[in-house]
Amino acid sequence: MEIKIVGSTTKVKEKMKKERQERKSEIAALERKKKKAKGILIPPDQERLNHLERTLHIFSVSSTLPADFDGLIINGKLLQAYLKKLKGCDFKIEKSHETTLPSIKLWYGKERPYLNGLLELYPLNHYFEDYEGIPKLEIHYDFLD
Repeated sequence: MEIKIVGSTTKVKEKMKKERQERKSEIAALERKKKKAKGILIPPDQERLNHLERTLHIFSVSSTLPADFDGLIINGKLLQAYLKKLKGCDFKIEKSHETTLPSIKLWYGKERPYLNGLLELYPLNHYFEDYEGIPKLEIHYDFLD
């Protein structure tokens, strides 16, 4: 099995860098405000600071590459890196609708039908909804007889 990210990533990466910089600036402004207030922020500002700090890594070009797989935007870079570490294993990828939040499930194991490992990728659609030109994730299966 081979996973390919098809399409230009240049515009997406540029927008991610810009978004990351804007978030860093907002974090710095909130931290200055917190310092002036002797370590105390009003609850909405503290919640915003916590949210920005928790989600900043999503816009890191070195660790995230959004890719569209069957209508869900997932971290294609993470999936590719994970599959590289699992060379020699059998795989099965499926789109899951089990929960209120759809996901992509990658089942893996040494041989079928014993696919007992699971990687579940949740969608990043709400972080990248205004991005245009998100590349597609294509899966090519190698069938051996």
